[in-house]
Amino acid sequence: MPHQVRWLALASLILPAAVAAAPAYVAVPLGNLGGASIYGTGINARGQISGWADTDGSGAAHRHAFLYSDGVLTILGTLAGGTQSFGYAINDAAQVAGSSNSGNTTSLHAVIFQGGTILDLNVFLGAQVSNAYAINAGGDAAGASRSGASFRAYRYSAAGNAITTLSTFGGTTSQAYGINVFGALAGFAHTDAEDAHAFRYTDGGGLVDLGTLGGRASIGYGIAPGGEVVGSAYLPGDLGPHAFIDDGTMHDIGTLGGGSSTAFSINAAGTIVGESTDAQGSSRAFVYASGAMVDLNTVTSGLGGSTLTTATAVNDAGQIVAMSCTGPLQCQQAYRLDPAPAAKVAAIEYHHAAFDHYFITAIPDEIAKLDSGVFAGWTRTGGSFNVYAADQVGAMPVCRFFSTTFAPKSSHFYTPDPRECAIVRANANWQLEGLVFNIPVPAADGACPANTAPVYRLYNNGMGAAPNHRYTTSLATRATMIAAGWIPEGYGPDAVGMCAPV
Repeated sequence: MPHQVRWLALASLILPAAVAAAPAYVAVPLGNLGGASIYGTGINARGQISGWADTDGSGAAHRHAFLYSDGVLTILGTLAGGTQSFGYAINDAAQVAGSSNSGNTTSLHAVIFQGGTILDLNVFLGAQVSNAYAINAGGDAAGASRSGASFRAYRYSAAGNAITTLSTFGGTTSQAYGINVFGALAGFAHTDAEDAHAFRYTDGGGLVDLGTLGGRASIGYGIAPGGEVVGSAYLPGDLGPHAFIDDGTMHDIGTLGGGSSTAFSINAAGTIVGESTDAQGSSRAFVYASGAMVDLNTVTSGLGGSTLTTATAVNDAGQIVAMSCTGPLQCQQAYRLDPAPAAKVAAIEYHHAAFDHYFITAIPDEIAKLDSGVFAGWTRTGGSFNVYAADQVGAMPVCRFFSTTFAPKSSHFYTPDPRECAIVRANANWQLEGLVFNIPVPAADGACPANTAPVYRLYNNGMGAAPNHRYTTSLATRATMIAAGWIPEGYGPDAVGMCAPV
Protein backbone atom coordinates (compact mmCIF):
# COMPACT_ATOMS: atom_id res chain seq x y z
CA MET A 1 0.00 0.00 0.00
CA PRO A 2 1.13 3.62 -0.38
CA HIS A 3 3.25 4.98 2.43
CA GLN A 4 0.46 7.21 3.80
CA VAL A 5 -1.77 4.19 4.49
CA ARG A 6 0.69 3.17 7.14
CA TRP A 7 -0.38 5.97 9.43
CA LEU A 8 -4.05 5.05 9.15
CA ALA A 9 -3.17 1.45 9.90
CA LEU A 10 -1.11 2.41 12.93
CA ALA A 11 -3.85 4.60 14.30
CA SER A 12 -6.47 1.90 13.91
CA LEU A 13 -4.27 -0.95 15.07
CA ILE A 14 -3.05 0.41 18.38
CA LEU A 15 -6.21 -1.26 19.71
CA PRO A 16 -6.97 -3.75 16.92
CA ALA A 17 -10.35 -5.42 16.74
CA ALA A 18 -8.75 -8.78 17.47
CA VAL A 19 -7.69 -7.75 20.97
CA ALA A 20 -9.43 -4.43 21.62
CA ALA A 21 -11.44 -5.61 24.63
CA ALA A 22 -11.68 -8.62 26.89
CA PRO A 23 -14.14 -11.03 25.25
CA ALA A 24 -16.84 -12.89 27.14
CA TYR A 25 -15.84 -16.39 28.26
CA VAL A 26 -17.66 -19.67 28.82
CA ALA A 27 -16.31 -21.79 31.69
CA VAL A 28 -15.66 -25.49 31.05
CA PRO A 29 -15.11 -27.38 34.36
CA LEU A 30 -12.28 -29.91 34.34
CA GLY A 31 -13.72 -32.20 37.02
CA ASN A 32 -11.44 -33.95 39.52
CA LEU A 33 -9.50 -37.15 40.16
CA GLY A 34 -11.35 -38.22 43.29
CA GLY A 35 -9.78 -35.82 45.77
CA ALA A 36 -10.71 -32.36 46.97
CA SER A 37 -8.14 -30.23 45.15
CA ILE A 38 -7.14 -29.67 41.53
CA TYR A 39 -4.70 -27.16 40.03
CA GLY A 40 -4.32 -26.38 36.33
CA THR A 41 -1.00 -24.98 35.15
CA GLY A 42 -0.65 -24.94 31.36
CA ILE A 43 -2.65 -25.01 28.13
CA ASN A 44 -1.66 -25.75 24.55
CA ALA A 45 -3.11 -24.69 21.19
CA ARG A 46 -5.51 -27.66 21.22
CA GLY A 47 -7.00 -26.61 24.53
CA GLN A 48 -5.37 -29.51 26.38
CA ILE A 49 -4.40 -28.69 29.97
CA SER A 50 -1.68 -29.84 32.35
CA GLY A 51 -1.72 -29.75 36.13
CA TRP A 52 -2.02 -31.90 39.21
CA ALA A 53 -4.84 -33.11 41.43
CA ASP A 54 -5.49 -35.06 44.61
CA THR A 55 -6.51 -38.63 43.86
CA ASP A 56 -8.00 -39.33 47.30
CA GLY A 57 -8.58 -37.63 50.63
CA SER A 58 -4.95 -37.72 51.76
CA GLY A 59 -4.09 -34.43 50.06
CA ALA A 60 -0.50 -33.74 49.04
CA ALA A 61 0.62 -37.31 49.69
CA HIS A 62 -1.29 -38.49 46.63
CA ARG A 63 -1.18 -35.65 44.14
CA HIS A 64 -0.69 -36.77 40.57
CA ALA A 65 0.06 -34.96 37.34
CA PHE A 66 -2.77 -35.00 34.82
CA LEU A 67 -3.58 -34.28 31.19
CA TYR A 68 -7.02 -32.85 30.41
CA SER A 69 -8.10 -33.53 26.82
CA ASP A 70 -11.53 -33.59 25.18
CA GLY A 71 -13.33 -33.59 28.52
CA VAL A 72 -11.26 -36.39 30.08
CA LEU A 73 -8.72 -36.15 32.94
CA THR A 74 -5.92 -38.70 32.60
CA ILE A 75 -3.42 -39.45 35.40
CA LEU A 76 0.11 -39.31 34.02
CA GLY A 77 1.65 -41.53 36.68
CA THR A 78 5.02 -41.35 38.42
CA LEU A 79 8.55 -42.59 38.06
CA ALA A 80 9.01 -46.20 39.19
CA GLY A 81 7.82 -46.61 42.77
CA GLY A 82 6.79 -42.99 43.11
CA THR A 83 3.78 -41.73 45.04
CA GLN A 84 3.30 -38.20 43.67
CA SER A 85 3.86 -36.17 40.55
CA PHE A 86 3.09 -32.70 39.22
CA GLY A 87 2.44 -31.28 35.77
CA TYR A 88 3.46 -27.67 35.18
CA ALA A 89 3.28 -26.95 31.44
CA ILE A 90 2.19 -28.54 28.16
CA ASN A 91 3.16 -28.08 24.50
CA ASP A 92 1.20 -28.74 21.32
CA ALA A 93 2.54 -32.31 21.13
CA ALA A 94 0.93 -32.94 24.55
CA GLN A 95 4.32 -33.29 26.23
CA VAL A 96 3.94 -32.25 29.86
CA ALA A 97 6.83 -30.81 31.86
CA GLY A 98 6.71 -31.53 35.57
CA SER A 99 8.22 -33.55 38.38
CA SER A 100 7.86 -36.89 40.14
CA ASN A 101 9.40 -38.77 43.02
CA SER A 102 10.52 -42.38 42.72
CA GLY A 103 11.16 -45.40 44.89
CA ASN A 104 11.20 -44.62 48.60
CA THR A 105 12.47 -41.07 48.17
CA THR A 106 10.51 -37.88 48.64
CA SER A 107 12.89 -35.87 46.44
CA LEU A 108 11.40 -34.79 43.13
CA HIS A 109 12.98 -35.26 39.72
CA ALA A 110 12.26 -33.07 36.71
CA VAL A 111 10.41 -35.11 34.10
CA ILE A 112 8.66 -34.88 30.77
CA PHE A 113 5.50 -36.98 30.41
CA GLN A 114 5.11 -37.99 26.77
CA GLY A 115 2.78 -40.52 25.20
CA GLY A 116 2.56 -42.86 28.19
CA THR A 117 6.26 -42.71 29.02
CA ILE A 118 8.20 -40.54 31.48
CA LEU A 119 11.58 -39.03 30.63
CA ASP A 120 13.63 -38.45 33.80
CA LEU A 121 15.64 -35.27 33.18
CA ASN A 122 17.80 -36.01 36.22
CA VAL A 123 19.67 -38.46 34.00
CA PHE A 124 21.07 -35.38 32.25
CA LEU A 125 20.97 -32.92 35.17
CA GLY A 126 22.72 -35.15 37.70
CA ALA A 127 20.85 -33.33 40.46
CA GLN A 128 19.59 -34.27 43.90
CA VAL A 129 16.31 -32.40 43.40
CA SER A 130 14.87 -30.86 40.24
CA ASN A 131 11.68 -29.55 38.65
CA ALA A 132 10.64 -28.79 35.06
CA TYR A 133 8.31 -25.79 35.01
CA ALA A 134 8.07 -24.99 31.30
CA ILE A 135 8.26 -26.65 27.87
CA ASN A 136 8.19 -25.29 24.32
CA ALA A 137 7.08 -26.66 20.96
CA GLY A 138 10.41 -28.35 20.35
CA GLY A 139 10.33 -30.25 23.62
CA ASP A 140 12.94 -28.02 25.28
CA ALA A 141 12.23 -27.59 29.00
CA ALA A 142 13.22 -25.18 31.75
CA GLY A 143 13.23 -25.30 35.50
CA ALA A 144 15.60 -25.54 38.45
CA SER A 145 17.87 -28.22 39.87
CA ARG A 146 19.89 -28.59 43.06
CA SER A 147 23.08 -30.58 43.43
CA GLY A 148 24.42 -28.74 46.47
CA ALA A 149 23.07 -26.11 48.79
CA SER A 150 21.10 -24.06 46.27
CA PHE A 151 19.01 -24.27 43.11
CA ARG A 152 20.17 -23.13 39.69
CA ALA A 153 17.99 -22.46 36.66
CA TYR A 154 18.55 -24.68 33.66
CA ARG A 155 17.38 -25.25 30.10
CA TYR A 156 17.10 -28.76 28.71
CA SER A 157 17.49 -28.94 24.91
CA ALA A 158 15.79 -31.98 23.43
CA ALA A 159 18.27 -32.03 20.54
CA GLY A 160 21.20 -33.90 22.02
CA ASN A 161 19.76 -33.89 25.56
CA ALA A 162 21.95 -30.87 26.31
CA ILE A 163 21.75 -28.90 29.57
CA THR A 164 22.46 -25.17 29.91
CA THR A 165 22.87 -24.07 33.54
CA LEU A 166 22.30 -20.42 34.36
CA SER A 167 24.18 -18.36 36.91
CA THR A 168 22.82 -15.67 39.30
CA PHE A 169 23.19 -11.92 39.86
CA GLY A 170 25.56 -12.45 42.78
CA GLY A 171 23.48 -14.65 45.05
CA THR A 172 23.29 -18.43 45.20
CA THR A 173 19.93 -19.31 43.64
CA SER A 174 18.18 -18.99 40.29
CA GLN A 175 15.07 -20.64 38.86
CA ALA A 176 13.46 -20.60 35.39
CA TYR A 177 9.66 -20.63 35.04
CA GLY A 178 9.07 -19.79 31.37
CA ILE A 179 10.48 -20.74 27.96
CA ASN A 180 9.45 -19.49 24.52
CA VAL A 181 9.66 -21.02 21.05
CA PHE A 182 13.24 -19.75 20.62
CA GLY A 183 14.49 -21.19 23.91
CA ALA A 184 14.56 -17.84 25.72
CA LEU A 185 13.88 -18.14 29.44
CA ALA A 186 12.19 -16.13 32.19
CA GLY A 187 12.64 -16.57 35.91
CA PHE A 188 14.49 -15.04 38.84
CA ALA A 189 18.03 -14.97 40.20
CA HIS A 190 19.25 -13.82 43.58
CA THR A 191 21.31 -10.65 43.81
CA ASP A 192 22.40 -11.43 47.38
CA ALA A 193 21.32 -13.64 50.25
CA GLU A 194 17.81 -12.15 50.42
CA ASP A 195 16.81 -10.30 47.26
CA ALA A 196 16.11 -11.62 43.76
CA HIS A 197 15.40 -10.02 40.39
CA ALA A 198 13.45 -11.25 37.39
CA PHE A 199 15.53 -12.21 34.38
CA ARG A 200 15.35 -12.79 30.67
CA TYR A 201 17.87 -15.26 29.26
CA THR A 202 18.75 -15.65 25.57
CA ASP A 203 21.66 -17.40 23.95
CA GLY A 204 22.80 -14.16 22.33
CA GLY A 205 22.19 -11.83 25.26
CA GLY A 206 22.90 -14.01 28.26
CA LEU A 207 21.26 -13.44 31.64
CA VAL A 208 19.64 -9.98 31.78
CA ASP A 209 18.56 -8.41 35.07
CA LEU A 210 15.08 -6.90 34.54
CA GLY A 211 15.22 -4.96 37.79
CA THR A 212 12.11 -4.14 39.83
CA LEU A 213 9.34 -1.54 40.05
CA GLY A 214 11.31 0.30 42.72
CA GLY A 215 11.34 -2.33 45.44
CA ARG A 216 13.84 -4.97 46.39
CA ALA A 217 12.61 -8.01 44.46
CA SER A 218 10.88 -9.28 41.33
CA ILE A 219 10.18 -12.60 39.63
CA GLY A 220 9.49 -13.57 36.02
CA TYR A 221 6.93 -16.27 35.25
CA GLY A 222 6.14 -16.21 31.54
CA ILE A 223 7.80 -15.18 28.28
CA ALA A 224 6.15 -14.48 24.91
CA PRO A 225 7.56 -15.41 21.48
CA GLY A 226 8.77 -11.82 21.09
CA GLY A 227 10.68 -11.98 24.38
CA GLU A 228 8.28 -9.99 26.57
CA VAL A 229 8.46 -11.22 30.18
CA VAL A 230 5.61 -11.07 32.70
CA GLY A 231 5.70 -11.58 36.43
CA SER A 232 5.50 -9.55 39.63
CA ALA A 233 7.72 -6.91 41.23
CA TYR A 234 7.73 -4.84 44.39
CA LEU A 235 7.11 -1.10 44.43
CA PRO A 236 9.11 1.52 46.34
CA GLY A 237 8.94 0.79 50.04
CA ASP A 238 8.50 -2.89 49.12
CA LEU A 239 4.79 -2.38 48.59
CA GLY A 240 2.89 -4.76 46.35
CA PRO A 241 3.99 -6.74 44.47
CA HIS A 242 2.39 -5.63 41.22
CA ALA A 243 2.10 -7.56 37.97
CA PHE A 244 4.42 -6.35 35.23
CA ILE A 245 5.29 -6.79 31.59
CA ASP A 246 8.87 -6.15 30.47
CA ASP A 247 9.47 -5.38 26.78
CA GLY A 248 12.90 -3.92 27.41
CA THR A 249 11.43 -1.72 30.14
CA MET A 250 9.42 -2.98 33.10
CA HIS A 251 5.84 -1.67 33.11
CA ASP A 252 3.43 -1.90 36.06
CA ILE A 253 0.07 -3.21 34.77
CA GLY A 254 -1.73 -2.44 38.00
CA THR A 255 -4.29 -4.30 40.08
CA LEU A 256 -8.05 -4.77 40.32
CA GLY A 257 -8.19 -2.15 43.05
CA GLY A 258 -6.19 -3.99 45.70
CA GLY A 259 -2.60 -3.79 46.79
CA SER A 260 -1.07 -6.71 44.92
CA SER A 261 -1.13 -8.65 41.65
CA THR A 262 0.92 -11.27 39.79
CA ALA A 263 1.08 -12.07 36.07
CA PHE A 264 1.68 -15.74 35.30
CA SER A 265 1.33 -16.13 31.52
CA ILE A 266 1.37 -14.18 28.25
CA ASN A 267 0.40 -15.32 24.74
CA ALA A 268 1.59 -14.22 21.31
CA ALA A 269 -1.10 -11.54 21.16
CA GLY A 270 0.14 -9.97 24.38
CA THR A 271 -2.86 -11.13 26.45
CA ILE A 272 -1.78 -11.61 30.07
CA VAL A 273 -3.45 -13.59 32.85
CA GLY A 274 -2.85 -13.83 36.57
CA GLU A 275 -4.33 -12.95 39.92
CA SER A 276 -4.95 -9.70 41.78
CA THR A 277 -6.54 -8.51 44.97
CA ASP A 278 -9.62 -6.31 44.62
CA ALA A 279 -10.60 -3.29 46.71
CA GLN A 280 -11.84 -5.61 49.47
CA GLY A 281 -8.56 -7.53 49.52
CA SER A 282 -10.03 -10.68 47.93
CA SER A 283 -8.11 -12.62 45.28
CA ARG A 284 -9.55 -12.48 41.76
CA ALA A 285 -8.37 -13.96 38.45
CA PHE A 286 -7.69 -11.37 35.77
CA VAL A 287 -7.12 -11.02 32.04
CA TYR A 288 -5.13 -8.03 30.77
CA ALA A 289 -5.35 -6.88 27.13
CA SER A 290 -4.96 -3.56 25.33
CA GLY A 291 -4.01 -1.73 28.49
CA ALA A 292 -6.94 -2.87 30.65
CA MET A 293 -7.08 -5.39 33.50
CA VAL A 294 -10.46 -7.15 33.78
CA ASP A 295 -11.79 -9.36 36.56
CA LEU A 296 -12.56 -12.66 34.82
CA ASN A 297 -15.52 -13.21 37.12
CA THR A 298 -17.29 -10.26 35.46
CA VAL A 299 -16.95 -11.61 31.90
CA THR A 300 -17.35 -15.38 32.39
CA SER A 301 -20.52 -17.49 32.34
CA GLY A 302 -20.98 -21.06 33.56
CA LEU A 303 -19.17 -20.73 36.91
CA GLY A 304 -22.12 -22.05 38.90
CA GLY A 305 -21.48 -19.72 41.82
CA SER A 306 -17.72 -20.33 42.01
CA THR A 307 -15.33 -17.39 42.21
CA LEU A 308 -12.23 -17.45 40.04
CA THR A 309 -9.29 -16.48 42.23
CA THR A 310 -6.33 -17.13 39.93
CA ALA A 311 -5.56 -17.65 36.23
CA THR A 312 -2.35 -19.46 35.42
CA ALA A 313 -2.10 -19.86 31.63
CA VAL A 314 -3.42 -18.54 28.31
CA ASN A 315 -2.93 -19.96 24.81
CA ASP A 316 -2.81 -18.09 21.50
CA ALA A 317 -6.51 -18.75 20.86
CA GLY A 318 -7.28 -16.86 24.07
CA GLN A 319 -8.32 -19.91 26.11
CA ILE A 320 -7.46 -19.51 29.80
CA VAL A 321 -6.82 -21.88 32.71
CA ALA A 322 -8.36 -20.55 35.93
CA MET A 323 -9.18 -21.86 39.39
CA SER A 324 -11.45 -21.22 42.35
CA CYS A 325 -9.26 -21.50 45.45
CA THR A 326 -9.62 -20.98 49.19
CA GLY A 327 -5.89 -20.74 49.85
CA PRO A 328 -2.46 -21.35 48.28
CA LEU A 329 -2.77 -24.49 46.12
CA GLN A 330 -6.13 -25.26 47.76
CA CYS A 331 -8.28 -25.11 44.67
CA GLN A 332 -11.59 -26.92 44.61
CA GLN A 333 -12.53 -26.16 41.00
CA ALA A 334 -10.48 -25.75 37.82
CA TYR A 335 -11.81 -24.44 34.53
CA ARG A 336 -10.89 -23.84 30.94
CA LEU A 337 -12.32 -20.48 29.91
CA ASP A 338 -13.22 -20.48 26.22
CA PRO A 339 -13.78 -17.15 24.45
CA ALA A 340 -17.39 -16.83 23.33
CA PRO A 341 -17.79 -17.53 19.59
CA ALA A 342 -16.48 -14.61 17.54
CA ALA A 343 -18.16 -13.06 14.52
CA LYS A 344 -16.91 -13.92 11.05
CA VAL A 345 -15.95 -10.97 8.85
CA ALA A 346 -14.57 -10.79 5.31
CA ALA A 347 -10.94 -9.99 4.56
CA ILE A 348 -11.08 -8.11 1.23
CA GLU A 349 -8.30 -8.30 -1.35
CA TYR A 350 -7.07 -5.23 -3.28
CA HIS A 351 -4.54 -4.78 -6.09
CA HIS A 352 -2.35 -1.79 -6.95
CA ALA A 353 -1.71 -1.94 -10.71
CA ALA A 354 1.31 0.39 -10.72
CA PHE A 355 3.04 -1.54 -7.94
CA ASP A 356 1.59 -4.92 -8.95
CA HIS A 357 1.06 -5.51 -5.22
CA TYR A 358 -1.77 -7.25 -3.38
CA PHE A 359 -3.17 -6.25 0.00
CA ILE A 360 -5.87 -7.68 2.29
CA THR A 361 -7.78 -6.06 5.15
CA ALA A 362 -10.76 -6.82 7.35
CA ILE A 363 -10.70 -3.40 9.05
CA PRO A 364 -13.92 -1.52 8.16
CA ASP A 365 -12.28 1.93 8.16
CA GLU A 366 -9.55 0.80 5.79
CA ILE A 367 -12.06 -0.91 3.51
CA ALA A 368 -14.17 2.25 3.32
CA LYS A 369 -11.17 4.46 2.48
CA LEU A 370 -9.82 2.04 -0.11
CA ASP A 371 -13.22 1.73 -1.79
CA SER A 372 -13.78 5.51 -1.84
CA GLY A 373 -10.41 6.29 -3.39
CA VAL A 374 -8.91 8.01 -0.35
CA PHE A 375 -5.92 5.78 -1.04
CA ALA A 376 -5.45 6.09 -4.77
CA GLY A 377 -4.51 3.23 -7.03
CA TRP A 378 -6.14 0.38 -5.14
CA THR A 379 -9.04 -1.62 -6.53
CA ARG A 380 -10.84 -4.74 -5.37
CA THR A 381 -9.81 -7.96 -7.09
CA GLY A 382 -13.08 -9.69 -6.22
CA GLY A 383 -11.19 -12.01 -3.89
CA SER A 384 -12.00 -12.37 -0.20
CA PHE A 385 -12.12 -14.94 2.58
CA ASN A 386 -13.63 -15.11 6.05
CA VAL A 387 -11.70 -14.43 9.26
CA TYR A 388 -12.67 -13.93 12.91
CA ALA A 389 -12.84 -10.44 14.34
CA ALA A 390 -11.76 -11.52 17.84
CA ASP A 391 -10.29 -14.43 19.80
CA GLN A 392 -11.78 -17.72 18.67
CA VAL A 393 -11.17 -21.25 19.90
CA GLY A 394 -9.10 -23.04 17.26
CA ALA A 395 -7.84 -19.81 15.67
CA MET A 396 -4.60 -17.85 15.93
CA PRO A 397 -4.04 -14.07 15.89
CA VAL A 398 -2.53 -12.79 12.64
CA CYS A 399 0.45 -10.42 12.82
CA ARG A 400 0.50 -7.69 10.15
CA PHE A 401 3.81 -6.09 9.24
CA PHE A 402 4.65 -3.03 7.14
CA SER A 403 7.88 -1.97 5.44
CA THR A 404 9.02 1.07 3.44
CA THR A 405 12.52 -0.32 2.99
CA PHE A 406 11.74 -0.92 -0.68
CA ALA A 407 10.60 2.65 -1.46
CA PRO A 408 8.94 4.02 -3.51
CA LYS A 409 6.99 0.78 -3.05
CA SER A 410 5.84 -0.40 0.36
CA SER A 411 4.97 -3.90 1.49
CA HIS A 412 2.75 -5.74 3.95
CA PHE A 413 3.15 -9.24 5.31
CA TYR A 414 0.71 -11.40 7.32
CA THR A 415 1.37 -14.49 9.42
CA PRO A 416 -0.58 -16.48 12.06
CA ASP A 417 2.58 -18.36 13.08
CA PRO A 418 3.93 -17.03 16.43
CA ARG A 419 7.47 -18.14 15.60
CA GLU A 420 7.43 -16.47 12.19
CA CYS A 421 5.87 -13.36 13.74
CA ALA A 422 8.68 -13.15 16.30
CA ILE A 423 11.35 -13.60 13.60
CA VAL A 424 9.93 -10.79 11.46
CA ARG A 425 9.54 -8.55 14.52
CA ALA A 426 13.28 -8.91 15.10
CA ASN A 427 13.96 -7.68 11.53
CA ALA A 428 14.55 -3.91 11.59
CA ASN A 429 13.15 -3.58 8.05
CA TRP A 430 9.64 -4.54 9.20
CA GLN A 431 7.29 -2.87 11.67
CA LEU A 432 4.56 -4.76 13.47
CA GLU A 433 1.33 -2.83 12.85
CA GLY A 434 -0.81 -5.05 15.04
CA LEU A 435 -2.89 -8.20 15.27
CA VAL A 436 -5.53 -7.67 12.62
CA PHE A 437 -7.76 -10.75 12.80
CA ASN A 438 -7.84 -14.36 13.98
CA ILE A 439 -7.85 -17.41 11.72
CA PRO A 440 -7.44 -21.21 12.00
CA VAL A 441 -4.14 -22.69 10.87
CA PRO A 442 -3.43 -25.89 8.95
CA ALA A 443 -1.77 -29.03 10.22
CA ALA A 444 1.80 -29.79 9.19
CA ASP A 445 0.52 -31.66 6.12
CA GLY A 446 -1.54 -28.65 5.01
CA ALA A 447 -4.89 -30.10 6.09
CA CYS A 448 -7.39 -27.52 7.34
CA PRO A 449 -9.86 -28.12 10.21
CA ALA A 450 -13.47 -29.00 9.46
CA ASN A 451 -15.64 -26.15 8.20
CA THR A 452 -12.66 -24.18 6.93
CA ALA A 453 -11.13 -23.71 3.48
CA PRO A 454 -7.40 -23.51 2.64
CA VAL A 455 -5.88 -20.08 2.06
CA TYR A 456 -2.84 -20.43 -0.19
CA ARG A 457 0.15 -18.14 0.36
CA LEU A 458 2.30 -17.05 -2.56
CA TYR A 459 5.47 -14.91 -2.66
CA ASN A 460 6.56 -12.79 -5.62
CA ASN A 461 10.22 -13.66 -5.03
CA GLY A 462 11.11 -9.97 -4.93
CA MET A 463 9.96 -9.26 -8.47
CA GLY A 464 9.58 -5.54 -9.09
CA ALA A 465 12.26 -4.80 -6.47
CA ALA A 466 9.88 -5.18 -3.52
CA PRO A 467 8.50 -8.28 -1.76
CA ASN A 468 4.79 -8.98 -1.85
CA HIS A 469 2.61 -11.88 -0.77
CA ARG A 470 -0.79 -12.91 -2.01
CA TYR A 471 -3.35 -14.90 -0.01
CA THR A 472 -6.10 -16.66 -1.95
CA THR A 473 -8.62 -19.47 -1.55
CA SER A 474 -8.70 -20.03 -5.34
CA LEU A 475 -6.70 -22.89 -6.83
CA ALA A 476 -7.05 -21.24 -10.25
CA THR A 477 -5.54 -18.00 -8.92
CA ARG A 478 -2.80 -19.99 -7.24
CA ALA A 479 -1.93 -21.72 -10.54
CA THR A 480 -1.89 -18.39 -12.40
CA MET A 481 0.47 -16.81 -9.88
CA ILE A 482 2.84 -19.79 -9.93
CA ALA A 483 2.91 -19.64 -13.74
CA ALA A 484 3.88 -15.95 -13.42
CA GLY A 485 6.87 -16.82 -11.22
CA TRP A 486 5.36 -16.55 -7.75
CA ILE A 487 6.56 -19.07 -5.15
CA PRO A 488 4.09 -21.06 -3.00
CA GLU A 489 4.77 -20.88 0.76
CA GLY A 490 3.04 -22.74 3.56
CA TYR A 491 2.20 -26.16 4.91
CA GLY A 492 1.83 -29.34 2.88
CA PRO A 493 2.21 -29.94 -0.86
CA ASP A 494 -0.20 -27.11 -1.77
CA ALA A 495 1.51 -24.57 0.55
CA VAL A 496 -1.47 -23.65 2.74
CA GLY A 497 -0.82 -20.61 4.91
CA MET A 498 -4.15 -20.21 6.73
CA CYS A 499 -7.61 -21.75 6.90
CA ALA A 500 -10.65 -19.55 6.32
CA PRO A 501 -13.88 -20.32 8.23
CA VAL A 502 -16.76 -21.02 5.85
